[in-house]
Amino acid sequence: MSANTFVVLVTGANSGIGFAICCRLIDEFLATREATEKLCLIPTTRSQEKAEATVLRLQKHLEKFCQDVEKAEPGVAAQLKSRVVFEPELLDLCNILSVQRAAKRLRRKYARIDSAILNAGIGGWVGIDWVKAITQFFTQGMKFVTRPEYKIGSVGERSPVQFPRASDNEEANEANGKGDARKEPEMGAVFTANVFGHYLLVHYLMPLLSRPAGQEAGRVIWVGTLEAYKHTFSLDDFQGMRTSMAYESSKRLTDLLVMTANAPTSKPYTTSFFALDSTEPPSFASSTSLEEDLTPRKASLRASTRARSSTPNGRLGSRSSSPRRGSASSSSMTPPEMYSTHPGMVVTDIIALPHWLLIWAWTAVFYIARWCGSPWHNTQPYSGATAMTHLALAPKEQLDKFARGNASDIKWGSATNWRGNERVKITEVEGLYNDKGVPYSDEEREKFFQLGREVWKRMEDLRTEWENRLKDAGFDEGLA
Repeated sequence: MSANTFVVLVTGANSGIGFAICCRLIDEFLATREATEKLCLIPTTRSQEKAEATVLRLQKHLEKFCQDVEKAEPGVAAQLKSRVVFEPELLDLCNILSVQRAAKRLRRKYARIDSAILNAGIGGWVGIDWVKAITQFFTQGMKFVTRPEYKIGSVGERSPVQFPRASDNEEANEANGKGDARKEPEMGAVFTANVFGHYLLVHYLMPLLSRPAGQEAGRVIWVGTLEAYKHTFSLDDFQGMRTSMAYESSKRLTDLLVMTANAPTSKPYTTSFFALDSTEPPSFASSTSLEEDLTPRKASLRASTRARSSTPNGRLGSRSSSPRRGSASSSSMTPPEMYSTHPGMVVTDIIALPHWLLIWAWTAVFYIARWCGSPWHNTQPYSGATAMTHLALAPKEQLDKFARGNASDIKWGSATNWRGNERVKITEVEGLYNDKGVPYSDEEREKFFQLGREVWKRMEDLRTEWENRLKDAGFDEGLA
C-alpha cells in the first residue's frame, strides 16, 4: 500500500447510511484530493453475498460519477476510476471471534487505517404502535418526527452464543467445555452489535490507527443517533436487555464512551484500551489531508474534480507531508481520535414499514418537517452521511476551528436547511452541553464524566473477561 493511499473502513456498508457513506466518500475524495492520491475503501458486511453485491453497487456509483465528469472533461474517467479500490471484509459484530479474525486479516494486509467509520448496527424494533403514532402526531406536532414515542422495541433480545459449535463432534465439545452455551453469560444483541463489537474491533486495530509521536493519528468515527437521550441509559441495565429502548440506550452509551475518552477521570481504563499489543508491530506512513469547504454539493464536487484532473500536480487547498515509516512502543504512540456523529433523521430500512405507501408517506412527512424548519430531517441517506464523510476527510485544523476547541469534544450531526443544502451542526449531549455548544452546569458535567468513567471501566472489564474466557476455551485468535 503506497503512502499516498487513503484507507477508510466502513462497517455495515451494504445498505442505508453505511452505503451512502461509501458513495459520499468516493465523490468527495475524487473531487478534493490531488490526482496522485488514491482511496482504498474497506466496506464490511456479514456475508460474502452481501460483500459482492455491495462492491458491485459501489462500482456502478463510481462509474456514474466518472461518466458525469467525463461529459465536461473528456479523457479523465479512466484516471478517476483507477484512483478508487474496494477491498471488502466479512465482519459479524455480534460474534467476537469474527471481530478478531477480521482484525487479524486487516492487520496483516494494511500498514495503517486513516479513518474507521463505525456505522453497523441493529435497531431492535419490531414494529410501530399506530395508536401512539396518531396520538403523538395530533398532540405534539414536530416531536412526532424528531422524538418518536411509538416505536415498539423488543425486550431481552440476546446475542448468539460465542463459543463455536461443531454439530458433528458434540461429545468432544461437551468434554472440553467448548460450545456449551451454559458456560458463557448472555449478552444483549443490540448492545453487542452497536457498541461492544465495534469497541473490540477498534482495540484490535489500534496498531493501524495509532501513529508515532508527531504524526496525526487515525480517526474513529462512531455513528450514533439524535435520540441518545439521558433517560434511555442506566448502569443497572448496562446492555439494555430489560428496556424497550435498547437502541437508544446503546447510542447513549456510545456518546458516554466517546465524549469521555480524553477525560482524566477515564484514563485508568482508556490507557489499556488504547494500548498496543506486542504482536505484529506495524509500519506507519503519513497521508495527505483535505482542506475544503464544509459540505460541498455534487455540482461543486464535479467542478473541482475537473479542475484537479486537468492539473495533476495542482492542489485545491490540500496539504501533504512526506511519508515516514517506523515502529514504536505504546508509550510513544499517538492514539486515534474518537468522534461522535449522527445522520439526523433519514428514511432507511432499519425500521421496517409494512407497505410502500407508508414508506412514501413517511418520506413526505420528513420533507414537510424540513420545510417547517427542522435541521435534522435529511431524509435521504446520502445527506445523512455528511458529518461522517466530513470527519473522515477534513483536516484536523478545520474540524477544531468549527468546534472552537477539540473537535472530539462535540457531537457532529448531519443537517440540512429547508432547501436541502447540507452542513454539519453541533448536537446536544444531555449533561454535557446544549445544541449551541453552551456547557451544562459544573455539577451536571461532573456527573457525566463520572458516569463515563464507570462506563469505560465496565467496557474494559467486559473485554478482558471475554478475551480470557475465549482463550481458556481454546478459541483465541492471538490478538488480546
